[in-house]
Amino acid sequence: MLLRRVVEHVRKQEWTAIGIDFLIVVIGVFVGIQVSNWNSARFARAEEQRLVSQLLADVDTEISQKSAWLDQTSIRLETFREAVGKLQADGAAAELTRAECESAAYSHIIDIRVASLPTLEEIQFSGGLGMLSDPELRHALLRYRSGSETLGASYDFVRGDFANLVDSYGAAFPRRLAAEKALISDVPISSRVECDTAAIFADANLQNRLMSNLARTQALIDYGEFEIELLTNVRNALNG
Repeated sequence: MLLRRVVEHVRKQEWTAIGIDFLIVVIGVFVGIQVSNWNSARFARAEEQRLVSQLLADVDTEISQKSAWLDQTSIRLETFREAVGKLQADGAAAELTRAECESAAYSHIIDIRVASLPTLEEIQFSGGLGMLSDPELRHALLRYRSGSETLGASYDFVRGDFANLVDSYGAAFPRRLAAEKALISDVPISSRVECDTAAIFADANLQNRLMSNLARTQALIDYGEFEIELLTNVRNALNG
């Protein structure tokens, strides 16, 4: 209808009317584009708020789980350290508690992984960190992403380098079937291990491997603490 009216105005050379019709068309196009942009911006803001809320839940969950792992592993490490200390101080006559014996024998069994943040993966696949408007949050996520890649490789390397003492040194760590579960609460062990401190003291290689496993356990704890620091930086940026 508007086009037919413009054609009639051109035939009659009504230039003022033509200008008005043209202006109406331009304004209509402009308003249409602006409405589209406003709707897109509103959708982007809503989507960002959804992702930020989900990401905060992911981060809180991982900090809680990693903190629990740190607490548990730190207790195991302290018990392990006490066992090694007794062996070094008392030698063949050392008397280890059941917990101390198991902490040494099963020192190679440690489960740790890099935190899983599904929402961060969704952000990366959806449009990248550029879709987040907060520069502090983008920086925290970039730092976390870079650090987590390094931590993943470090976790795998250290875990793969532990010595399986209970299988490699059967004379020092004899085992038998037992109905009760071992004291290492995160490991379902159906056999009970005993520690022959005389056999341990007589084997310098075994003692060195105990010290190596002790140091590797401490390294995993240090890496876990650094990962919590990275996750906490992300949570602070999300709450800021």
